[in-house]
Amino acid sequence: MPAMIGRSKVFLSVRSGRRNHCIIAALFLSVLQGSFCQDSLAERGDRPVLIAMTDDVHNMCQQAETMINNRQFSEAEQLLNQATKLDPSCGEVHGYLGMAYQNSQNTAKAIDEYLLALQLNPQMSFIKVNLGTCYMNMNQQAQAVPYFQQYLQENPNAPDAAQVNSYIQQAGSREGQQNLRGTVEQGQALLNQHKFREASAAFQQAIAIQPNFAPAHFFLGYALAQSGQYQQAISEFQTSLQLDPSQKEAVLNIGSNYQSMGDCANAISWYERYLRESPGSAKSSDIQQRIRGLKQQLAKQNSNAGHASASSTSQTPNFANGSGSIPPSAQNFAGGSAAFQPSAQNGTAFPQGQDDYFANASSDGRYYRWGRMPIRVCIIFGGNVPGYRESYFQDLSDSFNKWAAAAANRISFVPVQNATQADIVCDWTADPNHLVAPGRPVEGGLTKLSGKPQTNGDVIISNAHITILTNRSGQPLSDDDMKKVCLHEIGHAIGINGHSNSNSDIMFFSEAPTIWPALTKRDKATICHLYANYPVLGSNSR
Repeated sequence: MPAMIGRSKVFLSVRSGRRNHCIIAALFLSVLQGSFCQDSLAERGDRPVLIAMTDDVHNMCQQAETMINNRQFSEAEQLLNQATKLDPSCGEVHGYLGMAYQNSQNTAKAIDEYLLALQLNPQMSFIKVNLGTCYMNMNQQAQAVPYFQQYLQENPNAPDAAQVNSYIQQAGSREGQQNLRGTVEQGQALLNQHKFREASAAFQQAIAIQPNFAPAHFFLGYALAQSGQYQQAISEFQTSLQLDPSQKEAVLNIGSNYQSMGDCANAISWYERYLRESPGSAKSSDIQQRIRGLKQQLAKQNSNAGHASASSTSQTPNFANGSGSIPPSAQNFAGGSAAFQPSAQNGTAFPQGQDDYFANASSDGRYYRWGRMPIRVCIIFGGNVPGYRESYFQDLSDSFNKWAAAAANRISFVPVQNATQADIVCDWTADPNHLVAPGRPVEGGLTKLSGKPQTNGDVIISNAHITILTNRSGQPLSDDDMKKVCLHEIGHAIGINGHSNSNSDIMFFSEAPTIWPALTKRDKATICHLYANYPVLGSNSR
């Protein structure tokens, strides 16, 4: 931004022999929209400082001052550079040159000239104010304040003392804002590294610097949510929303955290508020889908209230979204694999108190497990399917390996080339209509199971068919998004027939930006719980 130049004042001069002595006084300052600007050299204070200079140099300085006031900065710089050649040791010339550079936004050169001017003539203490304003314009508050303070110590009765004190206050405020910005950026970097505890500490530090900074509360809420501290996260999101009502993402995150806590009623209420206040949001379809799922969950909770599961004394119905559901005619299927009978001596009791969503892994109180190991898998080539990428095959293969490792090798997979010989068949589609079960929303994949009910009410899975969508809204999925879909659908295929109620788990009932393309501790704990009484197998074949 161009500097604002003040009106120049008349030089006072006296004759003394062959030299012309000119009274040089202070450089006045002005501030325009946060940018410090340099006015003309002018008379200041009660005691003029007498400096000797030749008539030629004096006249050149006067001409330069006029040029600066007329915003002819380059012309003034050229003239003053000539003056420095005539009298290199004249501090006043360098003071004028610093003023020309400062007003033309060449702050670094201005600082060099001001420092040289002070070195040549230490009596020009007003130059320290000019140096301070230069450092302020470079956002180097720590370097600016000492110059302001020195000037006030040397000139306690200066007429501009109040103005210089205001600069010191502004420097402190700016430094606080810079510290705030740096702290928030550090917290965001830690979030990206999944270091949520460290990120929380950074955002708490930002709040200590500026308690009313809404983004710091928002990011702290997000970090707390990723750490599973949902109630504390809700509190921070609410504070963020109070400070800045325009932060509609805070409304969405409050709903998401209530959902992760299993509080369906509050989650629905906040999601519906988000839809009312953000009618044009690109996330509307996803939020509507969440609301439908939550309402189904509420209905199941009400219908199952007071009833215990055959496999769990505290059964919580799963979120049924169509993926991984067993067909109504499953009881008529003849089991294709012999039921596996876990050996008592090989079985391992699941550790009590482990954080998982095992209760939600069932469907209508029935748990699904494979009986025969290894499970034979056929992945059909998708090269002729629009949107298919070669990397998707590896994404799917790796996802089988991850689930086998998560189950502590109590389940195992082996690839086969012929689909008729496979227990799990995987194929691809570009048509989302192929994934829609009646009355269900479209998802990234669909898993169909067949199995044989057992006398205890559970089901031994005999075969599964996984179909995966290769695109979203006509665009191919990224590998990270494909990994999320593959992991989710395989989770259904190996027996997690329900869903997690936490929006960080891969088996969350709906797609969410809080899900990473990896299994969480809760995902791993759930599959271990499901197959806890199965023996540990050899190394996985896939």
